[in-house]
Amino acid sequence: MTSNQRSRTARSKLTISSLSHGTPNATKPSIGLRGIFATAIWKPLEAFTVTGGLRYTKEKKDYTFLRVNPDGSINFFVDPTGTLNGSTSKYSGDKTDYRLSADYRWSPKVLTYATVSTGFKGGGIGPRPFIATQAAPFGQETLTSYEIGVKTDFFDNRLRANAAAFFNKYKDIQLSLLSCPAFSPGPGFPCALPQNAGDADVKGIELEVVAEPAPGLNIDASISTLDFDYTELDPSTGLSKADVAPFTPKLKWSAGAQYEVSLGNYGSLIPRVDVAHQNKMFTNADNGPLNTVAAYTIANAHLAWAKSEQGSHGRAGSHEHHRQILSAKPLRPIGRQWIGEGFARPSARMVPSGAQKLLSVSSSTHPLFGCASTLPPLPAAPTNGRT
Repeated sequence: MTSNQRSRTARSKLTISSLSHGTPNATKPSIGLRGIFATAIWKPLEAFTVTGGLRYTKEKKDYTFLRVNPDGSINFFVDPTGTLNGSTSKYSGDKTDYRLSADYRWSPKVLTYATVSTGFKGGGIGPRPFIATQAAPFGQETLTSYEIGVKTDFFDNRLRANAAAFFNKYKDIQLSLLSCPAFSPGPGFPCALPQNAGDADVKGIELEVVAEPAPGLNIDASISTLDFDYTELDPSTGLSKADVAPFTPKLKWSAGAQYEVSLGNYGSLIPRVDVAHQNKMFTNADNGPLNTVAAYTIANAHLAWAKSEQGSHGRAGSHEHHRQILSAKPLRPIGRQWIGEGFARPSARMVPSGAQKLLSVSSSTHPLFGCASTLPPLPAAPTNGRT
């Protein structure tokens, strides 16, 4: 039985001056953070590991808003009522979080795990108020996450298959309100105020496969599903429980294949094909046709050349390099970080380092971009809070 413990304290204070509306020091934030955490690892059995962690965080944020012209007079274009200039808003909060994880290694090639953990997104002050009442604080967004999974390697590390299922409980989700009558003179007044909108449950499944069925041939595929449901909403947000959080598509999948063709002493050519799909999603909390990104599929193909590291045994050398990559990371539980985040494609680490891309072709059914030679990647989700 072994035990490792560690603790650390962290403290930071940041003062920022920014340029805005043509005047210096338009917003002057002062941010103070303090934290202390500890982690303990216990192995009651050789194949069984229990990990626990605890963290305490205290945060404090003060904002002073200046809305003046170069001559020092109030800029009524950005401060219509003249009440925002010189006003100061304050926020403070603290949070204790924990993590408990257990994993069991059934064999050197099979590991299962279960994890429960908490996390939070810090509170703050509305950064872009139009009047003093919109310089309002908002609280922390908190999360309790449950996850189970299995990680496996088979056939002399030629096949890796991972699976995970998770359930997240969010409380006090932070959303930016584009309409906030409670903080404005009346309906229709401009607003961009983050507030705690409500609670939600998020559940999903992830599957990932990486395979090398034959020397030089690599295949990878991944799929993730996501189900977002509001359980409680503040009526002042104007949102409906039928809405979903921004950037949370229900389904994402990708697949790719590549084959290394040996050129002897001249290295090797590596053609590769990828296909990725994402279901419909929204870019605003208030779901509507103007902020909908329709489902789309992207296909890419490229050809790369890699130098031979073993003279005339170019393919053998690169093949061994691929085998090492597939087995480089130990089997251990790894949590996702963002809602709606797909897998980091395994294909990205299969092409040998130093390989030069010779040709790249891309085709798409993306509703915004159509067909093009180069296309943006699938949008990443900015808010999950998974720890």
